[in-house]
Amino acid sequence: MRRVSVCVVLGWFIPVLIYAQTPRIDSLQKVLEQTQSPAQRCDALHALAAESWDYDFEKAYGYAQEAWVLARQNQYGKGEVQALTDIGLYHYFTGNYPQATARYREALRRCGTHRYGDFPGYTMTRLANLYRVQAQFDSADYYYKRAMTALKDQPGPARSSVYYNRGLMALNLSEFDSALLYFRQSAKLRGKDKDISNLMESWQGIGQAYKGRTLLDSARLYYDSAYSMALKYKNPEQQMFFHINTGELLFAQGDFNTAIRHFSQALEMLKRHPFRRYYALVLSRIAQVYTARGDYKHAIEHLLDALRIQEKLNNKQEVGRLYGSMAWVYTNQKNDSLGSDYAQRSLKIMEDIHDRAGIAYAHNALGYIQFTRSRYPEALQHYEIALQLRKEIKSPQLYSSTTFNIARVYEKEGNYAKARVYLVQALALDKANRDRDALIRTYNTLGELSIKTKQQADAETYLKEGRALAIELGAALELRNNDKLFADYYRSRGDYPRALTYYDSYMSRNDSIFTQQGAAKIAEMSAFYELEKKESEIQQLNQKNELSQNEIQLQKTQISLQRSYLTFSIGGLLLLGLMAYMFYLNAQLKSKANRDLKRLNTEIKEQKEEIQAQSEELTEANSSLVMLNNELIEKTEEVQAQAEELRETNEMITEINRDLDDIVTKRTSQLQEAFKELDTFFYRSSHDFRRPLTTFMGLAEVAKITLKDPAALELFAKVNETAFSLDKMLIKLQSISDVGAQQLIFREVWVKEIFDSVCDSFREDIQKHRIKVRAQVDLKTPFISYPIMVRIILENLVENAIHFCLTEDPYIYLRARQEGEHLIMELEDNGQGIPAAYTEKVFDMYFRANERSKGNGLGLYIVKKAVGKLNGHLDLVTRVGKGSRFIITLPMNRSAINNY
Repeated sequence: MRRVSVCVVLGWFIPVLIYAQTPRIDSLQKVLEQTQSPAQRCDALHALAAESWDYDFEKAYGYAQEAWVLARQNQYGKGEVQALTDIGLYHYFTGNYPQATARYREALRRCGTHRYGDFPGYTMTRLANLYRVQAQFDSADYYYKRAMTALKDQPGPARSSVYYNRGLMALNLSEFDSALLYFRQSAKLRGKDKDISNLMESWQGIGQAYKGRTLLDSARLYYDSAYSMALKYKNPEQQMFFHINTGELLFAQGDFNTAIRHFSQALEMLKRHPFRRYYALVLSRIAQVYTARGDYKHAIEHLLDALRIQEKLNNKQEVGRLYGSMAWVYTNQKNDSLGSDYAQRSLKIMEDIHDRAGIAYAHNALGYIQFTRSRYPEALQHYEIALQLRKEIKSPQLYSSTTFNIARVYEKEGNYAKARVYLVQALALDKANRDRDALIRTYNTLGELSIKTKQQADAETYLKEGRALAIELGAALELRNNDKLFADYYRSRGDYPRALTYYDSYMSRNDSIFTQQGAAKIAEMSAFYELEKKESEIQQLNQKNELSQNEIQLQKTQISLQRSYLTFSIGGLLLLGLMAYMFYLNAQLKSKANRDLKRLNTEIKEQKEEIQAQSEELTEANSSLVMLNNELIEKTEEVQAQAEELRETNEMITEINRDLDDIVTKRTSQLQEAFKELDTFFYRSSHDFRRPLTTFMGLAEVAKITLKDPAALELFAKVNETAFSLDKMLIKLQSISDVGAQQLIFREVWVKEIFDSVCDSFREDIQKHRIKVRAQVDLKTPFISYPIMVRIILENLVENAIHFCLTEDPYIYLRARQEGEHLIMELEDNGQGIPAAYTEKVFDMYFRANERSKGNGLGLYIVKKAVGKLNGHLDLVTRVGKGSRFIITLPMNRSAINNY
């Protein structure tokens, strides 16, 4: 009845939505071309980005970037919030979760108390999704509730998105009834709004909820309906999800070959639509198929590839699931200790994020490991926990499986009565679930147990039921096992002719199954060959994309340099113009001064003549003073002569100084140009060196995959290690160039986020040495400085701490506090420490205090240079064998830097 009602609903929706769909992208392009209003253009670019996510990430990102620039130039608040949210969505899709978080939070800050239609509710939904995929479910639930409050008066699309994503979180927590309710609410709103793309998404979610409840026919129906719509509208993302979901469904039903074909199709989609999280998901599903067919080597390889991606994305739930899968693989390889270790890791993560299905899965794995070790009480303890959790999350198929496992434990302990009780319960559950494959297994096991307990009538009844069902389903393996059990049954009754008949049938079926398995093996090999071919194509495509990104970055650098040259040229011309104007103004002032001087000289001459006339009248009266006056005149003439000589000397010195200033200015300009050319050559040369190195390391990785010769693999490993060391050396040299650069971006610095990002880049080394990392940042006001310099300082100090860490409880602590107008940043480790004799030399270029050090002697030199660039101060406190503490004092803002 459920399937009929589902068919009626979908049959009504599909034709209505097909005819309602309009060529939105074309119409939005026309609006963008015709309108001149900045606000309308921003809104059109946002709508184009929304329509493009399912088809081309980069094109949607381009629209978002263009909208962001336009909105900022025109101070259009709504446009800024929309564009920042779209940019964050791009980083979310491409797996750069820190950048996505930063953009979403910036959008919320710019929005403030304003309400722009669906915003900030839509931004809150996206931020909640980011927390959800990282298994931070409490934070996700908080933002989902805030989003629903903000959107309570808005139309359907934004609210339907909140319902859909809450459904996904319910799936993550194995709350399948809640998930189904949320997905149906989102589908109802999207169907009403004729939102086809998102309606397909809701149908896929409903299918996943049905799968969780083991209603596989209903799940398949919703998957197929979504796929038909995705083909109709050429939606590659929904087609990819269909292949992933259908592959999981087929794997659960035991159809491995068809499942592999669907996973291969998903990989084909991911070649054109690089979604890292789902690429890792497909890898893990392929690993499950490898495990099922006993190819544990390839299973581990795929699981490790998926694990590297998910750990980089900080997707805790998927990391926990991958640990659980690896536990089963190692257990199947009889490596119980390693299997138990990974199962415990999985259990720890699942308990931290409160994933009940994951906790049950880990306990089930641990129970099986204890069962294989014949530790039956411990196995029962784990199975009982898994049984209770699977009962709570309403997963009857898994509940039945755990019930069967408990029966096996009691059977091994010889407690046949309890084993029978649990097997009867499993039989009832299998019948209720209509899981006929499990029914055959349970019937045969009950028949075997009845033979052991000499309950002949029950044994015959169970075996006949299992045999009839196995014949109906064509289950060759279980039918073969049934023949063997019937042979044992008749032998126990002393009916040796019939026992021999069934034993011959058992041998005949065994040969037939062997032949069929050979044919199936060939089909599987063909399917896996195609799969590995597609994986190889994806790796080659990723390498090409990386090379393209390097070329684009080089072009951007060249453009930036050209802009710098143009800016300097314009500045030089303006300076020359200003100097010419100053010379002209000086000449005008000098000419006016000369005219004033000439007028004054004339006036003085006239006064002098008057004085001479008066002197003649007084000559007789002043005859006694004539000699004195004559002497005074002579002295005056001497002073005038000396003044004239001094004036000529001053003019000569002024001319010499002017010539000297010109020479110094010219030589200084030549020296600055030489340094600039040297920096440019150094920067480009390091990039040119890194490009072949990157290609070389890529070829080494490819060789590791394609070559099988151990000697060759070891050689390539050494080559790759050498290339990686040289690449790190070039990165250090580039850091020196960056520290010397004049054009730096001055803005707010988020110290903790930079430290977390630096530690994430050294995640493998930190995990390898089991280093504890902790940061404590307490700032009263924003820290305004140069982020790239702060990152260079922390990056080299963290790397130095990792290189010289000890084996016992190593740690790296960062403490940052504000004291007045200065930031005090301390980075402490408990590593090897530095001898007192070398504390002053460790900051010299290429100095290494330990000859066994694998470093290049540049890290602390770069730190000191970067601190000096920021007008800061660097102190070192260290003890050999106890560790080191670097104390860095930096100005808090631009004014403090200028006054430092």
